[in-house]
Formats: sequence, C-alpha cells, structure tokens
Amino acid sequence: MKIENRYFDVSPRIVPADAESTITITPLFGHSQFLDDVVYELSYFPVEEFALHGAWRPEHREPVTPTDGELRIPQYFEGEQEHVLFIEAVTGDTRKVVGDFRIYSLNADLYGRRPYRGDFHMHSYRSDGKESPAYVAGAARRIGLDFMALTDHRQYEPSIEAQQAYGGVDIDLRLVPGEEVHPPDNPVHIVNFGGRFSINDLIRDEDTYRSQVDAVQQAVGAVPPGVDAYQYASCLWCYDRIREAGGLGLFCHPYWFTQHRYSPSGALTTHLFDTQPFDAYE
Repeated sequence: MKIENRYFDVSPRIVPADAESTITITPLFGHSQFLDDVVYELSYFPVEEFALHGAWRPEHREPVTPTDGELRIPQYFEGEQEHVLFIEAVTGDTRKVVGDFRIYSLNADLYGRRPYRGDFHMHSYRSDGKESPAYVAGAARRIGLDFMALTDHRQYEPSIEAQQAYGGVDIDLRLVPGEEVHPPDNPVHIVNFGGRFSINDLIRDEDTYRSQVDAVQQAVGAVPPGVDAYQYASCLWCYDRIREAGGLGLFCHPYWFTQHRYSPSGALTTHLFDTQPFDAYE
C-alpha cells in the first residue's frame, strides 16, 4: 500500500467536476505529522491534461500551511479526470516527498452515485494464491473493500468456503461467490462473478460441453481471419452459462503477455472486443 494511503486520510477523494473543492489531508500517525518549522509546497497535476481554467503551470509550486495539524487545499478540478496533489516538505535546500495524493473529479451523472470498492478476481491457496479463503476475505475487509469474490482457478467451492467462514458474523463486506473458468483448449480466462452455480462443474461433463459449443459454433458461422472459431464459440457458451447462473462474465487480462506473445491471440481478442459477449473486462 502506498504511504499516502497508509499514513494519511484524504477527504474528499471524489469531487464535482468543473468546480472548486477543498481537500483536507490529515496525518494518521505521529511520524507523519505536519511540523510548524517546515515549509510545505504543493504541485498540482491534472492527469489527462493541464487545466485550462486554472492555468496552472506544470513547474509551478505553491506554499501550503498546516491548520490545526491538517493541510486544507482549495483547488479547482477541471473536467472528469484524475488529479495529483504532490506535496513536498522543504527544509533549507532539502526536499522530501510527503505524498502523491490522488483526487477524482466526476460529472454530475456519476458524482451523485455512491462509489463501492471491490475486487472481482482474487485467488487463495486453493489455486495459485498464498492464503486461505477466509484470510483473503479478511484481508479484503482490512483494506476497506465493500465487496469481493474469491475466483480460484477451476474452483467454485473456495468462494463458498470464504462465505461460510463469516457465516453469522455481521461484517461490512459482501462476499460474492465466484470462480475463474478455464474452458478446455481455450486460452481465454473468464471470471464467473456472482453466479449461483459453477461453470467449471458444467465443463467437467466434457462430452455435453463440447456438443453444446459445437452447436454454438455452427450457429455463429464464419469468423474473421485468424480467429479460432471453436475458441470464440467456447467463450460465448461460457458467458451465456454465467448469465444463466445470474452472474457477470468477465474477460480476464486480455493482453496477457506470456511465452513471447499475447494470450489469447490478438485476432481473438479483437473479435471479442468487437462483439462484446462479456459483461466486463479487466
């Protein structure tokens, strides 16, 4: 975790676009307190482009003075984008970075909504993670997530194990069932997020799975050059089964670089993005 998030509270982190907001940066521990004999300077960076309204120059620094142990920074946040408040402590000729604080400005349609933080794709030691399902869920709550799904490779049961570990416990974390689906002879990794049953279990009846995928492939017909028709049909079958289970189908790491090339192939990835049979991608 970045020191900015570990040692300071920043409020608000989400602000209205095209308006001025005051950001309060509060130290959480003694070693991160703002000192009276130190000069603090702010550099502001709109991440996507320099603000036209504020005319803030990238080389410009502005002194900021702590009030009651906090930094209170009024700033105009232009457009819908990410912003950096870069704070340095200056003592003589020495500069020390205090933090690289991130603020997000949203237009009215999104600003009025409540943001939730979560992780759709996590692993335990039931596949290639390091901790137990219960530990992973506990760690997700510790860092402040609102929801999470344990999505071990080819396994739905660990996500249920994580849920059962906190059965009867009143926690402010929604534990969603899930799994990472690996269809045979298909390099596309797919997450079943929130489905009521396992897609991997359906695939274990491989004769039925392949006959159904063959039917999908026949219905789809011709695909663009370079696209493996079976792999594409397999993806369609998986996403349809996930939705039947009431879940969301995620296209995982589409440009995963392994063995000196992209996996899945660029042609298949492009066709999936063109047709968008998935509900979301990461």
